[in-house]
Amino acid sequence: MHHDLQSSACSRVFSYIALTLLRFLTLPPSALASDAQFYDSSSKIGFAVSSAPNSSSTNLLFQLSAPQAAGWGAVGSGTRMDGSLMFVIYASGKDNGVTVSVRTAHGHDTPEATNDIDLVVLSTTIQNSTMTANVVCYNCTRWSSGSSIDVNSTKQPWIWAVGPGDSLVSASQSANFNQHASNGNFFADMTAARSDSPTTAPNISGTSNVNTKPLSSAFSALVVIHAIGLAGSFFLLFPLGVILLRWFGSFKFHWMLQVAASAICLVGLICAISLSVLDPEYASFNQTHQILGIITVAVLLPQIYFGYSHHLNYKKLGQRTTVSYLHLWSGRSVVLLGMVNAVLGFVLADSNTGAVVVAVLAVTILVITALVVFFGAKKRRSALNANSSHSSDIALNRYESFRG
Repeated sequence: MHHDLQSSACSRVFSYIALTLLRFLTLPPSALASDAQFYDSSSKIGFAVSSAPNSSSTNLLFQLSAPQAAGWGAVGSGTRMDGSLMFVIYASGKDNGVTVSVRTAHGHDTPEATNDIDLVVLSTTIQNSTMTANVVCYNCTRWSSGSSIDVNSTKQPWIWAVGPGDSLVSASQSANFNQHASNGNFFADMTAARSDSPTTAPNISGTSNVNTKPLSSAFSALVVIHAIGLAGSFFLLFPLGVILLRWFGSFKFHWMLQVAASAICLVGLICAISLSVLDPEYASFNQTHQILGIITVAVLLPQIYFGYSHHLNYKKLGQRTTVSYLHLWSGRSVVLLGMVNAVLGFVLADSNTGAVVVAVLAVTILVITALVVFFGAKKRRSALNANSSHSSDIALNRYESFRG
């Protein structure tokens, strides 16, 4: 009896599984279709995207929405403005409609309209103060003039932005607009965003993220810590430590500043590695800025040892040894490398203006530090000559501050 009940229960379970599987396999293609959706609750910009094959390549289908109060909203391929294929929407002023402008940018300059895209606006509307456009693009996935759109990528990068709230009403695809008030990045699993209809755009549903992952909120904070920490070390703390030693003869504050700067650089490197892990574009660690940064911070570790050994040897011998010159020249080299890498960091961020400003600042600081070292050496020689005329017994701690 008990055995029969068990067999009956197992039969029901298997029958249920088989029936469910059969229903799933016999679903129409439209029921199996999916899309990727991104929604930013703060700016209220939404983006739903899918792809479908056409006769020659793959159609990109999407719905983009943004609050009318923002003036404009946009999404674009890639992780940055430079080379991104952008879709911008703003009120057209005609029949409560929306203008869809396809643009690209060089660096962080204002995006300019491009005519390379074969795009059809299926429908647009402004309802409840929200602008919405449904679009099909026939050759967006073949666009190769900048950041591509890979429908087979599980981490396709996208950027988004919304306007500052200025009134923007224009039917022109080349209308001027002001810089964004909010922006960010997200990554979409395009392999999960498939459609069986090559001309039906997906709908934004709710305010959740589906098959998309926004860039971590910690990303911006890590960028700030990385930039301020490393720039502050190489442009302020390390040069100041040299000045305090060479001009004021303060060995104590010299080593304290250098150790503190080295520790800050290590934190900055950890932040940089975290940034690279968070952003798939840099996960391969093949950028010059990344490689040089790792080398520069790595040199700091033996540099601390060289400095400590130099100090001990100098106390014993009263003169510089081989390790002393290793400490001096590795120190000069690491500061120079750090400054050069700061410039490369701005280049990597597509900020040419920032790179020029940082380069000029680096040259200025290097010149000032070199002058301090030069005239500091003359000052030490004068002091030694003056002391030798009175007494040959110079206090060791004073002498090492002159020569160290």
